Amino acid sequence: MQPRVLFRTHYQVDEPAIIEFLVKLCSSPVQSAYNETVAAKLTKQIKDFNIAAAGYAVDLAQGLGVVDKNNVWSDKGHLVNLLAQVSGDPIDAQLHLNSYERLLHFCLFLEADGAMLLSIAQHIIDHQSIPDHQDDWNSLATRLFGEIYRKYLSMAGTTSDRVALRTEADRIVRKGYAGKSGTHKMFIHLQTLYRLGLLDRAPSGAARRYIVARGGAAESMQILVKEIADFYTLERVIRERKLVEIANRVLRIGGSIEDSWSTDTVFPKLITFYRTIMSTGLPLCPLSALGHAVQIRFLVDDSKLLSYSRLLEVLREAQSANLGDIRFHVDRAGEPAFLKLSDRIVRSYSNTDDTDLR
Repeated sequence: MQPRVLFRTHYQVDEPAIIEFLVKLCSSPVQSAYNETVAAKLTKQIKDFNIAAAGYAVDLAQGLGVVDKNNVWSDKGHLVNLLAQVSGDPIDAQLHLNSYERLLHFCLFLEADGAMLLSIAQHIIDHQSIPDHQDDWNSLATRLFGEIYRKYLSMAGTTSDRVALRTEADRIVRKGYAGKSGTHKMFIHLQTLYRLGLLDRAPSGAARRYIVARGGAAESMQILVKEIADFYTLERVIRERKLVEIANRVLRIGGSIEDSWSTDTVFPKLITFYRTIMSTGLPLCPLSALGHAVQIRFLVDDSKLLSYSRLLEVLREAQSANLGDIRFHVDRAGEPAFLKLSDRIVRSYSNTDDTDLR
């Protein structure tokens, strides 16, 4: 069992939007590349980055699971490509997340870093700022990381997991962090919550301090820790693919739940994303990337909440009515993981709504 924490981070690599540059401009959906090659490309896109900082950005991308160890896009990488916008605007302007990107990064970071984000959320609720007068960055990082590993230790089901988690928890508490290590460990988590609109940054010159956001954002933080009260719940929400539904409530998007989903309402948007994914040269379309892109598109554009489970039901209903045109491929657990559509069904919906989101 691996805690959902992004552990190897760097103070310069503290913006979620960096991942968008790395995926869309520095890596490939089908071609592998060395870490150093991807890092070198990223330094050309972000001029303030040296090669060492860019290397940590590659680590972050792999930790988020948007690229694999060979730096080829995963299903999450395809999701980034579908929803993220990279333009010729100055970098500082592109660090702000639009509505699609907020939902995208909420899902990416909760799945990869949810344990730390929830720990920070509870700390902010309890103390109103981070760090507060009782904590500097090093002691705060030591305490939060140590607590996370101890909580996962209580959830571990195998001896090997318990030994690994106990060893890491003891190491963190025993060695602690010194110098700038604490800041390096904390900034990506905090800045992500800030970009999601769940925290504010206090105006404080060179020193960073994050505080409870005003108005509805403070309520959003409360909703987050209520909806995902512990790490057991976090694991269940991710397993059941309910992050978009949680995001709808936490980010206060206000999407309404509807039961009247059908092939005719879902497929025009689905086919647009399907064609984009398949144009990269993949033989099969990763269902999670396709499904989450469709969910986010409906939520932002139409304020309608389509659950992942309902989306699968619509696909199965369409499969029954179009035998041979829609095929699922399952993963090792027997769950639908990939989709293959016939040219006939792609053409039949391509002229209905072929708007290119990105």
